[in-house]
Order: sequence, then structure tokens, then C-alpha cells
Amino acid sequence: MFEALQKKKLGVRILLGVVLGLISIGMLVYLIPGQGSSTGSRADTVAEVGGQPITILEVQHQLQRLSSGGRIPKALEPLYAQQIVKQLVYQRLLEMEAQRLGLRVTDQERAERIRAVLPAAFVGDSFVGMERYAADVRDRFQMDVPEFEELVRQGLLEEKFRRLVTDGISVTPEEVREELQRRNEKIKIEYVVVKPNELESKIAVSEADLAAYFEKNKGRYVVPERRVVRYALLDTNQLQQRITVTDGELRAAYNESIDRYRVPNRVRASHILFKTVGKTDAEVEEIRKKAEEALKKAKRPGAKFDELAKQYSEDTSKDKGGDLGWILQGQTVPEFEKVAFSLAPGAISDLVKTQYGFHIIKVMEHENARTQSFEEVRGAILAPLLAEKAERLAAEETNKISAAIRKSSKVSLDEIAKEFHLTVGETRPVAANEPMPELGRAPRFGETVFQLRVGDLSAPIRTDRGYVVLSVKEIQPAHPGTLAEVRDRVTSDIRR
Repeated sequence: MFEALQKKKLGVRILLGVVLGLISIGMLVYLIPGQGSSTGSRADTVAEVGGQPITILEVQHQLQRLSSGGRIPKALEPLYAQQIVKQLVYQRLLEMEAQRLGLRVTDQERAERIRAVLPAAFVGDSFVGMERYAADVRDRFQMDVPEFEELVRQGLLEEKFRRLVTDGISVTPEEVREELQRRNEKIKIEYVVVKPNELESKIAVSEADLAAYFEKNKGRYVVPERRVVRYALLDTNQLQQRITVTDGELRAAYNESIDRYRVPNRVRASHILFKTVGKTDAEVEEIRKKAEEALKKAKRPGAKFDELAKQYSEDTSKDKGGDLGWILQGQTVPEFEKVAFSLAPGAISDLVKTQYGFHIIKVMEHENARTQSFEEVRGAILAPLLAEKAERLAAEETNKISAAIRKSSKVSLDEIAKEFHLTVGETRPVAANEPMPELGRAPRFGETVFQLRVGDLSAPIRTDRGYVVLSVKEIQPAHPGTLAEVRDRVTSDIRR
């Protein structure tokens, strides 16, 4: 065991190369204010990596997302902001080093990860559509589709980078012994979980307390400037309803991507796992006996394999009766694969030993390699083609909208909306850091709205709903808050 762990000498050279690369890149990073800051840097730049700025707006955007729903206390926001800056610097460094090493994430890899993370976006092999997909992303991750897909890409890139580093780590026998000892030593800890939010909600605050605290701390409670925004939305989902995709276009797309629809040999299998990792020879023998007893029960006429899996298996699949779903060739360890692909549907294997332990395998279905027919994947082809056509049409329309706005400074939002068949709406009064859920999510909203004068029109801005033109209807100046306006903030401050 020790000798096997010591064989990866090549990885040490890779690890050193990566670390040295990161150190050299790290020398290009500076924080503002601080040592080595550039006199030519913009005032809204908080850090710079390899000549690429990290702006206050980026930090505020991430902080706003974390703060939504009260997930972090107001008093801790400065600390979170520091951590966000560090994370953004780390991401920039990772991107630069990955580019230097030739690491990249393909669209196919990202699509497969999205399918694994958000299976609700697909019904069988068919995409549910951009509208439902965007809604699922908003509901589950509180972000728009472009931001979500970029985070998926960043996560995959980091995984590739970590594998490049850790695959080359050398381990000494002494380090292995220490780690085995650490993992097998057990201690008993008694603890109490205290949730500050629950405690705060139980603290009673009287009207007299509110009034006294507010009177003493009036200067802290300023109501920020707020703006009422009118908008005209070009909804890409509505555009899709005006678009047709011909059968010829669908078949052409099918033929161009025929490799995507080739299904390799696969089996749908269940298993019962008896783990032997880290066990002594004597313990492995006892585990074998237990597995053989379960095997006898599994092979009895009328035996319910799923119930036995729930009773005996030590794999996470036990809660699903041992069901592993469809397994492709090359997807699992060779010993398991060889047996699983040789069994007939309904058959149960003898004990199969792998690096994880002893398996009892049952195969439910076996499907030979084939190419899915056009009719099978028609729906899966249609959805992205509609989305692609809608995006092209939206881009053409936004170019025309931008030209119309540039042509005349006197054109109104209603005139633009009427000419280009846009949906008009109005927001509640919003501060600079508040989201506008009516419009979807886009990082430029707050920045753009607070640069406009009343009646001015913005250029079209991309959101997860489409493209939107903004116009400020009313500006409510910042002012000292009354107790009625800031009552919730005062109550929260007293409880803390």
C-alpha cells in the first residue's frame, strides 16, 4: 500500500510548476488602498490581477446576492466583503494559470454538469425550455442563467486544476500511517447549536424602547435615495412564440450533431455494497461471510432485492433500493463493469470484489449501443433551435432600438415600446443596491439607473428575461428617516 502511494513522482514536478506559476502571477495582484497600488487605477477598483480590475460593483453584486433573504447579518457585511474580494482574486488567478496550462471547460462538459446539478431542466432527453430553466435557476440559486452557467464553468475549471495538482502528490509511509490513525481515532463531543436569528426573534421590544433608541441614534438612520423606474421589456420567451422552425432545419441540426445521439452499451443495475476499505484481513473475512448470507437471501425465489439493499447496503444508493440507474461502459470500475454487462436482465451476480468492497449486482435492463432516432430527440433539438433563433431576432431588434434611441434624445419610452412591441412596466421605488425582480437579474441595473436623469432612456440591457430599456420616472432624495420608515432596522439593531 505504501509503495503504491509513492509511485507518482511525475506529479511532484507538475505540482511545483503550478505552485511557482501561481506565485509569479500573485506578484501582479494589488489591493487598493495598499502597497504597490497604481496611481492610474480607477476609484472604483478594489483589486487588480494581471491588469484586470476587480470593481466595487462586482463585490456589491455578490454581497447583495448573499444578503438577500437575510442570510447574513448586516453587521457582518464588511467581513463578507473582504472574503468576496479574496475569492474574486483567487478566481482571476485560477483563470490565468489555467489558461497558461491549457486547461479549459468545453460546452459539453458544462452541459453535462448542469444536467447533473439541475435535472429538472430536462424531461427525459428533452430540454424543458428557457423560461422554465431560468425560473428553476432563479428559485434554486437566486441568480440569472448567465451567472449560473459561469459559476458552473468556474467550478469545473477549479476541479480540473485541483486534479492536476493532487494527482501528482507523493505520500510517505509515515504520512499514510498518521492519516489512518487520524481517521480512525474517535472522540465524543457534546455541543449545543445556537441560532442567533431565533434568539433575536424572541426578544421583546417595547414602543418606548424603540422611540428612545431611535431618538438617541437618529443620525444612523438615513433613508437612501430611491428611484421609480419605468421599463420596456423585449421578452425572448415571447419572441419564441413568433418563431417557426421547419422540419428541414430540425433534421439538418440532427444530422450535424448525430454523434450526440449515439447511446453506448448500457445497463440499468442495482447493487448491495459491503465496504472493506480500511479493514484488516480478519475484518474483511467477517464482511465476506455477511455478504454471502445476504447473497443467499437475494437468490431465493420471490426475494425483494430492493428491500435487502435497504437492509444491508453501505452505499448511498441503499435509500433507492440499491438502484444505480443507467451505467455506461467505462463509467465504473472494471470488476463491477465486467459482471454487470455480462448478466442477463433479472439475473443476480455472485459476490464481486472491487476496491470498495463486496458487491451483489442485479441487472434490470440491458440496452445495446445505438443511435437515437430523429423522432426520439426532436423535442431536444427544437428547444435550443428556438432559443437560438429568438436570441438572433432579439439581437437584431435591440440594434434597431439602440439606433432609435441614439437618433433622437427626445424619443420617449412609450414611443419605443409602441414601435418595437415591447412590454411596459414600472417598479416600486428602489435604492441603488436593491434588486428589481420585475426585470430579471442583471449586474448593470443599479449602476445604470442611478446614472440616468429623469426621462432619459438607457441602451438595451441583457437580462435573463430578454432585453430591457430603462427610464427614471421619479427621484426620491435621500433624507433622515422617520421612525415609521426605519422601524424594522431600529428593532433589529436593538435585538442585536
